[in-house]
Amino acid sequence: MPQPPPPPLHHLTPAVSSLHRATVVHRRVPTPAADEDDDDVDLFGEETEEERAAAEAHAAAVKASGKKKESGKSSVLLDVKPWDDETDMQKLEEAVRNVKMEGLLWGASKLVPVGYGIKKMQIMMTIVDDLVSVDSLIEDHLYTEPANEYIQSCDIVAFNKILKTVPRGTKLVHPVQVCITVFP
Repeated sequence: MPQPPPPPLHHLTPAVSSLHRATVVHRRVPTPAADEDDDDVDLFGEETEEERAAAEAHAAAVKASGKKKESGKSSVLLDVKPWDDETDMQKLEEAVRNVKMEGLLWGASKLVPVGYGIKKMQIMMTIVDDLVSVDSLIEDHLYTEPANEYIQSCDIVAFNKILKTVPRGTKLVHPVQVCITVFP
């Protein structure tokens, strides 16, 4: 057992005795045998010949099927906020609706009071997912001239995926209603 500390350090006696009782457990880490082959582990995600052949076969099958994959649609609710209470909200709405893109359809809008006489506009839009990016729509169209004269900021309030409808009478294996909502 270690010697107790000298009198000026007698307050360390419990620590010294606990160090004496502490034991260190050493574990031996198993090492792989020298003859083991670890070529099956791909740390860099490189494509193997089999995976490449399977991808080419899948691409050929999709191309041969001749069916065009339908793009999904989404319903997006935007909050469009003006610079101040003196901003003309009709011109703000006009500036937003003047943004025209393939796959973009503007819907209903309403003014919602924020406070101190300021109102924000909530506007609904439907987009084709493969054609319209909401982020690029906001950054490239709503935050640039001439719309930025009226628009201070935009927020995505709701982003819902629109699912294809199933004809009436069709029986589903697993009847599940799916609605995906993303809140920023």
